[in-house]
Amino acid sequence: MNSIAKINIENFRDKRGNLIPIEKSESCLPFHALRTFYLIDIPVDAKRAGHAINNEIFIFALKGSVKLVYTDHNLEKQEWLLYDTSFGLYVPPMHFIELIDFEKDSTIVVLASKNYCDTTYYTLEEIIAHQRQNLTR
Repeated sequence: MNSIAKINIENFRDKRGNLIPIEKSESCLPFHALRTFYLIDIPVDAKRAGHAINNEIFIFALKGSVKLVYTDHNLEKQEWLLYDTSFGLYVPPMHFIELIDFEKDSTIVVLASKNYCDTTYYTLEEIIAHQRQNLTR
């Protein structure tokens, strides 16, 4: 996958509650997750991410909501609202994203294809320069 993609998450609901399995498969996660982290207690006016990274991620709202904004090398933006456990977003490497408009008491889950120590972070300017360099080759 070369672009951000919505991926449905299967929820198993019954009188005991919800079970939400996330695993590498053709229908769910397109990579092996080596790291999982949770965004909690985020102020509603906070911005998170604000970078691109050199690995794949899958992000979804476990509770509450957040807006994911992708900015491409032409400074064009696309937005997605993550608001429940029925879907998440796959984000390929080198895609500049920001997380904004957190709902109060949201819990956001992120699964990543690399460990933290193997992750490199890039600014939007670095992504633009990298893309322009690739276009001139």
